[in-house]
Amino acid sequence: MTTNLKAIASAMVLGATLLIGPAASAHDWRGYSGGFGFNGSFGDPRDTFLVQSTCSGESGYRVQNRLNRAIQNGSLERWTARRIQRNIDRLRGREAHECREGDFRSARKIGQEYIRVRDWIDTESSWYGPGWHRR
Repeated sequence: MTTNLKAIASAMVLGATLLIGPAASAHDWRGYSGGFGFNGSFGDPRDTFLVQSTCSGESGYRVQNRLNRAIQNGSLERWTARRIQRNIDRLRGREAHECREGDFRSARKIGQEYIRVRDWIDTESSWYGPGWHRR
């Protein structure tokens, strides 16, 4: 009887942990760049995701975070970091303008430029060390 109660109690604790975990990790990306929102569909699901992540500010936040980590690790030269930062600032300004106006084709292009900047950071900071090859 006590073994069954222990098993039931353990199952309840495990169930509560599984239910609380995802709720605690939910995050609203609009706090990072104001969030200019996009709730529609853009045809191809990949394009829709790219536009949503760009207009929510998530893409800009992630690229900025990657740049900050590379600077803290000392893996970027100062002038390269400044050039990348100017590029990110320019993209964030364009993101705010285009997403507010609802020009989602331009927002998709901005998302693609964020990906290009992320790759630039990875290349300059030697993110892909020996044995790693970009595909």
